Amino acid sequence: MRLRKVKNLEARLDTCRGRLLLEKEPTCFQSVFGNDHPVIAEFGIGRGKFILEMAKRHPEKNFFGVERVDSVMIQAMEKVREEKNIRYLIANVEDLVEILPDNSLSGLFLNFSDPWPKKRNRKRRLTYRDYLKQYDRWLIEGSTVQLKTDSDILFAFSIEEVSQTGHILRDVTLDLSKSSAYEDNIRTEYEERFAEQELPIRALRYDSGKALL
Repeated sequence: MRLRKVKNLEARLDTCRGRLLLEKEPTCFQSVFGNDHPVIAEFGIGRGKFILEMAKRHPEKNFFGVERVDSVMIQAMEKVREEKNIRYLIANVEDLVEILPDNSLSGLFLNFSDPWPKKRNRKRRLTYRDYLKQYDRWLIEGSTVQLKTDSDILFAFSIEEVSQTGHILRDVTLDLSKSSAYEDNIRTEYEERFAEQELPIRALRYDSGKALL
């Protein structure tokens, strides 16, 4: 999918720096948010509808959105109005190793991550075992990780990787719209297009903990 060029991108990003947009440096969330509320992350926020709605529904929690494409990120940040419990970072997940402290997150959402469908690129998928082990370092033990995807390849791969690393899968569904476990589901912009076409979304959850591999 080709991304449209965004006008005045740098100027628009500058208006968000320090207020919503974090720098690529070691992060103390207690200082960033001014409180010790749990921090929930979404890696790959797209245009930000999902994480913003989460922040509105749960003012007792803080939300941290990561997106690698700056022209997409600005569209997410410009949706924010009065919400004080949300911050963003333009970065790849790999960059977070030098940014996020261990045990700093209380939940993680992976919504429609790039499936990297070719087998030679499987290590780039955000549910590859090396990523899962890293998530266990960032997440407080027992925190929930949730995946939603329209890709059968990524879904099957994720089930295998989560299982092989010793995590226990739950709420696995081939059609999220028919699962009572996801009655409170918030749709992403991408997901809304699938709903209009009545196409099924795959989903799963697992709880963080010590991986076996």
